[in-house]
Amino acid sequence: MTTTAQMASVGIAQTATRADMAVRVAEFVNNWEGEHRERAEKDSFWNDFFAIFGISRRRVGGVFEYVAQRHSTGRHGFMDLFWPGKLAVEHKSAGADLSLAMNQLVDYLITIDPIDVPALAVVCDFDRFMVRDLEAATTVEFTLAELPAHIDMFTYLAGYRRSAVNLDEEQANIEATTLLANLHDRLKEYGYPIHDLRVFMVRLLYILFADDTQVWQKNLFEDYIRVNTAEDGTDLGSKLRDLFEVLNQETRMVNLSPALDAFEYVNGGLFAESISSPVCDQNIRRDLLKACQFDWSEISPVIFGSLFQNVMTDKERRIIGAHFTTERDILRTLGPLFLDQLEQELADAKAATRACLLYWRSHVRIALITTAAR
Repeated sequence: MTTTAQMASVGIAQTATRADMAVRVAEFVNNWEGEHRERAEKDSFWNDFFAIFGISRRRVGGVFEYVAQRHSTGRHGFMDLFWPGKLAVEHKSAGADLSLAMNQLVDYLITIDPIDVPALAVVCDFDRFMVRDLEAATTVEFTLAELPAHIDMFTYLAGYRRSAVNLDEEQANIEATTLLANLHDRLKEYGYPIHDLRVFMVRLLYILFADDTQVWQKNLFEDYIRVNTAEDGTDLGSKLRDLFEVLNQETRMVNLSPALDAFEYVNGGLFAESISSPVCDQNIRRDLLKACQFDWSEISPVIFGSLFQNVMTDKERRIIGAHFTTERDILRTLGPLFLDQLEQELADAKAATRACLLYWRSHVRIALITTAAR
């Protein structure tokens, strides 16, 4: 078993899981409800806030009473809490004008070195929060009681990814192909065996799609990689091997790590074959995290099938019982059977509202089941 000291030595942040955060934020709300003594309790409030995410404010470099310069006056003052590159906080007494406090906080941040500008600026009076996303240029306000509903805004503090902007489908298809090609080519360059590489890439394709299409909790795989592997990537191969084994287990040991047990069992044999673990480094880990940050739900399933087809030989697909049938071939089969007739009926039905209603009633029970030939 890896000890705390060993984990720290390879740079793994011992932060909270999302399940932990859900429990802790509820406790935080309960503990701080009704508090209003700014001078006496604000530091404890924010130390407890950091604890929601399994973080020690002091250890990560969050500083109380951080000295900074006001852009508007040139005078020096203090930000109540500043974690360079992550979070800036201005804490006020109950009932204070939060908008005025936010303007003051932003006035300080204008003078900060660009590399240290945080993702979020937060103003709070114990009961109310005003949060400005400095990257997205958006501001939201909510109460302490509503904090659990907004906790995803802050999970990046524990190493989880912040949400990205969606791409149009064509751009998404191109970027998806590029991301996987970069990862594939780097592993091939490092000498990863070709057969193992192909199986490995097909598994990653499945996992990346599953991570963004609610097969399991969204971003679960990315969280697993980001939070549970070393930044230098040296343990990435073994962590992926552990995950592949778990995905092939319908029945699991009761003491399995929660980070692994959260993944759903995958039937069909995709994860059944034993392959060698790639020897990884920070470049592989970076490429994989880039792939994770992409929203795989945005790309065309046809592109997914093409990628799947291209990274495996015919023999390898037969071994795991996998085959991709193109959209064109599916439509070529279904059209003469019934799809052409249905499309014609639908075209005719559009001529009248009553006809549309009759069309719906007569076909509402039709279920289409397609099975790809092996």
